[in-house]
Amino acid sequence: MKEFSHPTFPTIHIKLIAEKKDHDHVSQFLKSHYAELTLSSATLATDDQINYLFNDLPDNTTSYNKNLYGIFDNEELIGIIDWIINTPVDNEALIHTFMLQKRYLKEGLAQPLYQALEQMAEETGCEVIKLKPQPSEIASQFWQKENFVTAETFDTIEKKLN
Repeated sequence: MKEFSHPTFPTIHIKLIAEKKDHDHVSQFLKSHYAELTLSSATLATDDQINYLFNDLPDNTTSYNKNLYGIFDNEELIGIIDWIINTPVDNEALIHTFMLQKRYLKEGLAQPLYQALEQMAEETGCEVIKLKPQPSEIASQFWQKENFVTAETFDTIEKKLN
């Protein structure tokens, strides 16, 4: 993702994270109070959840297409976005995981993070963003505000860009 900056959140930055280098950050984050905006791995034990975040891929997808972003407030990991491009087909992307500490969700950080992701998607030629939403009122309201609609695939929502 491009450099993230927002006047309300001046200390927030985003960077790619890697399993070996960022394992401890991710482990600490998973022990915090976070909210999930996508259906993911919350029911797994921490080590299994870390393995899932770094290694799980949809069918017919390669690790080359996977980008795991850490959202940091200064040096503290406060969120994770797992972005998979060209899946299930070219010019489509999947938000595989979108997690954010509840405090930052309440402060409204999820929206500018998602909007930065959408802007990057448009700039790289993505035509559709898909995800499986977490079955919660918070997630449902969030994705509705971002104009996601039910997709042809069961339990998936999508947004067509441009």
